[in-house]
Amino acid sequence: MKVIVFLALCGIASAGIIAAPAAIVSTGSSSQTRSQDGLGNYAFAYNENHATGGSSRSESGNALGQVVGSYSLGVVDGRQRVVNYVADALGFRAAISTNEPGTAPKPAASTSISSPGVIAAAPVAAPVVAAAAPVVAAAPAPAYYAAPAPIHAAPLGAYYSSVVNHGYPAPAYAAKVVAAPAYAAPALWVILFVFVATHLSLTSAGLIPSAPVALANTGNSVQSQTQDSLGNYAFAYTENHATGGTSRKEAGNPYGQVVGSYSLGIVDGRQRIVNYVADAYGFRAQVLTNEPGTAPTAQAQPAIAVAPQPAIALAPQPTFVAHGYPAVQPVAYPSGYSVSPYLG
Repeated sequence: MKVIVFLALCGIASAGIIAAPAAIVSTGSSSQTRSQDGLGNYAFAYNENHATGGSSRSESGNALGQVVGSYSLGVVDGRQRVVNYVADALGFRAAISTNEPGTAPKPAASTSISSPGVIAAAPVAAPVVAAAAPVVAAAPAPAYYAAPAPIHAAPLGAYYSSVVNHGYPAPAYAAKVVAAPAYAAPALWVILFVFVATHLSLTSAGLIPSAPVALANTGNSVQSQTQDSLGNYAFAYTENHATGGTSRKEAGNPYGQVVGSYSLGIVDGRQRIVNYVADAYGFRAQVLTNEPGTAPTAQAQPAIAVAPQPAIALAPQPTFVAHGYPAVQPVAYPSGYSVSPYLG
């Protein structure tokens, strides 16, 4: 029966009814790492690439605020920009490296640009524009306004022969110019003196500790991860602290094959490590440990040692003795029939 099924599948495949599995095309990949501790030191990085380009970033720093890092961006046509930077007590400084067209080396904001193969354009002088002479407007001549003719009702018996007009010049008001007050900035030595005096007074009062407080490291951790679009992957992490630590790592592929391990440790020295494999044959694990009370045993087929059971003494069985009873003889009656003596 199995032979018939196999031959039937071969015939179907040769006829083109069953297609071959399509090839998987990778569209990109990525990876990342990270580490840190309890003192403030850290570092991280990632990198990713795809069909149209890619990008990356990395940075590390410490508890003093000093940082060093870089990031980049690339395009499928070959253009790329990489920025390297430093940040510390002196400020932020960056250096840009690029092959992008239309860029020229030019420092800006403490940034240096390196662009190979770019020809700097000749400087163009700004055109000189002659300033026109200011036009001074003549002050307008004072205007005189004729006072309106007063209209009075003439009193009885009184007559005015003529009306007198009086002219008044228009008043002119000049704008008052007030100068802005000027404030002189305090000298630098005054600022330093005030700062030092304030710091000394706070330190003597105990509000500011005279010596820096030591930082205690409470642990550290590291992790990484990579993957692609085909199904391949890998990751790992490790962390340690005051009372012990743990770790884990694993890698796999598109065929479902997985290999990995994980561990657990305690500050007193006890540790357990489990290495495992998972594939078409199932899951298999190996345990390594120094924990007390454990002994090497086969996984999934444990050997169980049974302690011998103590012998239990059985209680003696009771002996039953048969007792005989004399036969009861019937009593003869004169009437000629017998009656059992128990019937009375």
